[in-house]
Order: sequence, then structure tokens, then C-alpha cells
Amino acid sequence: MFFPLGLGFRIKNFPLATWLIILACTFIFFFGQQRDEYENVYMSLPEHHEVIVAQDYLFYEYCREKLGNPLCERFAFERGLTPQYNKDLDFLGLDFILSREALEQFSNLYRDFSKKLKEGRPQIEKLPSFAKYSNAIQGLEAQTQKLREFSNLLHRDNITINTLFLAVFSHENLMHLLGNMLFLFIFGRYVEQRMGVLPYFSAYILLGTLSLGIYAWFNNGNFLHILGASANVSVVMGAFYALFFRQKLKVFFFYLGFKIAQFPVKTYMFFFFMLQEFIYSFTAMESVAYGAHATGLILGICLGLIWKKFKPVPYPFLYDYEIKEWLKIKEVQDRALFIDQALELVKYNPDNKVIIRELIKRIAPIEKDLAGLDLDEEILLRQLMPNHLKDLYRQQDFLEFYKTLERIPHSWSMSTCLRLFSQKDLLKIIDSSIDDERLLTSVLVIQAFVERYEKSPKVRNLLRTLSSILDHVPLDSFYRKHLWQIKKLSTSKGLRDAIEKRFLRQAYE
Repeated sequence: MFFPLGLGFRIKNFPLATWLIILACTFIFFFGQQRDEYENVYMSLPEHHEVIVAQDYLFYEYCREKLGNPLCERFAFERGLTPQYNKDLDFLGLDFILSREALEQFSNLYRDFSKKLKEGRPQIEKLPSFAKYSNAIQGLEAQTQKLREFSNLLHRDNITINTLFLAVFSHENLMHLLGNMLFLFIFGRYVEQRMGVLPYFSAYILLGTLSLGIYAWFNNGNFLHILGASANVSVVMGAFYALFFRQKLKVFFFYLGFKIAQFPVKTYMFFFFMLQEFIYSFTAMESVAYGAHATGLILGICLGLIWKKFKPVPYPFLYDYEIKEWLKIKEVQDRALFIDQALELVKYNPDNKVIIRELIKRIAPIEKDLAGLDLDEEILLRQLMPNHLKDLYRQQDFLEFYKTLERIPHSWSMSTCLRLFSQKDLLKIIDSSIDDERLLTSVLVIQAFVERYEKSPKVRNLLRTLSSILDHVPLDSFYRKHLWQIKKLSTSKGLRDAIEKRFLRQAYE
């Protein structure tokens, strides 16, 4: 099971509306519902299975009367109406029973039976088992009518403002309540942060209630009663899908142990929630109102798209306040103050590449030992740098990639900074940096490769390439300083030896 955990980012404002909804649903469940009375009535309902069995036996009698062939007996045996199949009746043979003609005849007969049963035709009512079927239906309807006396149970015949409002805050049992409230908390706090308290709360109540009402109105089930916040939560999930379509969702799952990973919202939400809700809305039994869930998802997606149209937030920003604060922070000239404010903003959206890029630009060129930064800031930068470099590479912004890589402090492990790159990617970067005559960049990437993949057969060839690069490096003060630091801090003996030989050649020359 792939369980969602949300975006994994902090939210700045307390999710007031989300918590009010959770508290209201919890209070109504424990104190506002006639739960004991409801459960007593519900448990006394005749099983729906009894009605199905009575209807099957009625069709069996109808089939024997109209067809009188072994298909009727096979139907009775497969449905458990007869203890065993009477093979003596199988005089027509298996070929006939499985023939297209026989199956079509049987299917047409069942459709005819269903139509006549619904219309109350005399041909059905005169069958011997019709009385048993009628009693099962009447017993179920009588008990169902008692359920409809509860104001928080919604069905087609009692759609009012009062029943609609109570139904969306009521729940069948504790697990029903916990499931809905958990998913509301996971997704609702982000939607509330994006839309604001009042618009979010209004959308939850109006669109969720509308979803439930639409489903109840168009549903023709005779015994269905509806309650719960599932349709409302589906609205929130649909809005989340539209508003955060390009973001990544943190997911908890089990694969050879418990793991946490990130999946794109657009794929995870579609395949694990939306697609199954739409499928279930057409195929599942009436015990769960999947149609209401699907309606809620559609309305929520429409809400999210409309909101993005009139109140757009450019990617990779998440919220309106984030943009406003960033426009102020960007104008700050004091380095220390800028770093503090930018880092505070990054806490609420660690994937904001705009802020991260500017942050690294302002910090990295200052001093190679990161003077002026406290420990927390340095740790955060170490965490941000690998993703930043990977994003630059994906965007094919090689010039900025080279500049950023060359600004990385010598005290940092180059293999750690480039840990998100595969062997193939690192080799491509080495080749392209050599072609662009970015000799220092090529040395740094070779360092990362040989330290990370020290047992790779390609290391020997890369060290030869490094020696060739070093032959073309002018050992002025700039390159001498950098190469000395690389030699001093590198964990690769082969790399240290190659640089040492270059220094010895310079001394000899």
C-alpha cells in the first residue's frame, strides 16, 4: 500500500478551517448522532443476500418454465439453489450448453425476466416462489424505512438542507470517521494554505454537499442511504491535484521494509485515487457511494483549475504569501540578513528552485570556507546543493552548472555534492567540460567520480585523462590554489598522485 503523507513541507499558517471541520465531525459522531439506535436498526436489516437468493430462485422457476433445458439447472447449481447438478438432464450435451446460441438465449431470457420483475408482470407474480421474494423485499423495505427516519441519513426521498448538512458531518462508524479525517488533514492543510480559510471552508461545505446531493438524487438504489464526509474530502483531494499538479508527494509504502519516497502528484493521485474511484463508481456495490466520491473529485479539480486561472502562482512557488515575501527578501542587500530570511522561506518550500539558486549565488562566492555562516545554514546548503546541481543539469543550463560547481567550497566532498548523478551523467559532464575548456570543472567531476566509484574499471582511464588535463593547466596562483586544496582533501590516492606529479613537473621546469 502506498500511503500519502502530503507534500512534506511546513505550512506557515495554522490550518484553522481543516481543524474546525475535524472537530465538528468528531463532535457530531460522538454526541450528535443517534449511533446506538441507528446500529440497532441497521443490524436488524434482513441481509441483502436473502433478497438476491429469492430473486435467483424466482428466475430459476421462470427459466424452467420458458426454456426447460440444462442451462437452468446449471444456473441453479452455480448459485447454490440446488445441492448438486442433475447430470441426467444434460441430454443436449456440453457442446450445446456452451454454444453461442444457447448462451445468447439464456442472456435474453434473464433480461426479459428482469424487465418483467421490475414492471410487475403477472407471468412473474404467478410463480410459486414469488411470495417468498415479495416477503424478503417487504422486510427489507420496512427496516430501511426506519433508517430513513434518522435526519443524518441521506437518500433520494429526503434531500433537504438539514439532511444534507447533517449527512456530510456524520459517519457510519469510527473507522469511517478516522479515514476521512486523516485524508482531510493530509491534503486539506495545503489547499487551505493556498486558497485561504474562508474560500477553502466554503468550497468544502458547498461543493462536497453538492456532490453528495447529486449522487443521492440520481441514484436509483431502493435501499441506499448515504452519510459521511467522503465526498467533501474528495473535493479537497481534487483541488489538491489541480493546485499542486507539478509538485511531488511524500509517500509511505512497504517494499522489503518500510520506506518513504516521493512521487509526482500528477501520477500518484491519478492512478491511486482518481482512476479507482471512477472505476468503482461503475462497478462497485452500493455499500460505498463511489459515485459521490467521483463527483467530488471532478468538482474539486474544476475548483482548482478555476482558482489557478484567476489567482495563479507561478511554479515553483506554492502560495501567494511566498511570492510576496520573496519579492521583499530579494531586495535585501545585507548578506547575512538575506541568508537568514531566504532560509526561513525555504523551510516552507524546499523545492523552490528560484530561491535556492539565488541563495547559493549569494553564499558560495564569498569565501571557500563559508565564513559567516552558522552550522545550520551550512548543513542546509549541503542538503540543497545536490538537487540544485541536478536541476541545472536537467535544464541544460551548463554555464550556471559550471559556475556553481567551481564555487563549491573545497571543504565539501565533491562526491557528495554530485551524489544524484549516475556514472553515465558524470562521464558526459567530464567530456562536455573538456570540450568547453572548463578544465577546473573537469578536474572536480573526475574527483567526484574516482572517489565515488573507486572500484570502477573506468577509474584508470579517467586518471590518465586527468594527467592529460593537468598538462594543459597553467599553474598560476588560481589553479595552484585549487589543485592544492583538491590534493589535500581528496580521498583518492590516484588523484592525489596525479596532482603531485604535476607540481613536481612544475618544480622541475
